[in-house]
Amino acid sequence: MAGLQISIKNIIENRYTVDTTIIEDPNIPLATRIGYELIVDSSNEILTTLMEIAYETEDKRIAVSLLFSYVLKVAGINELKVESLSDTKADYNFPKTFLEKLITDVYATGRVLMSNHIKGTRLEGLFLPFGGAEGIIEHLG
Repeated sequence: MAGLQISIKNIIENRYTVDTTIIEDPNIPLATRIGYELIVDSSNEILTTLMEIAYETEDKRIAVSLLFSYVLKVAGINELKVESLSDTKADYNFPKTFLEKLITDVYATGRVLMSNHIKGTRLEGLFLPFGGAEGIIEHLG
């Protein structure tokens, strides 16, 4: 990460949805789903991780969903650009340690944000697993 100067610019809750019918029924099993997308604004040196955390039923109905943005100012991000794929897409070569730290921090932030929303529901004790970011990191390759 030599040459990169990183600072947190913002954390924004973009959307929160809840289906109280599902939440209030203890007989409906729920599973956790997590997804993320990295978005680079190279002209402003901004890296946004858009993460969604959801609890859903076996038939994929959403009980609770939180979408949030974890926004970093990354001075020097343009040095990591490998190839422009189109006007709106490019490949970047982020150091693996950077991505590991980023995903771990974003995941931990998601745990806190979601815990604030599920207090007082049957999901209150269903925190995202501690160390669960490791599963996401394994998919980075």
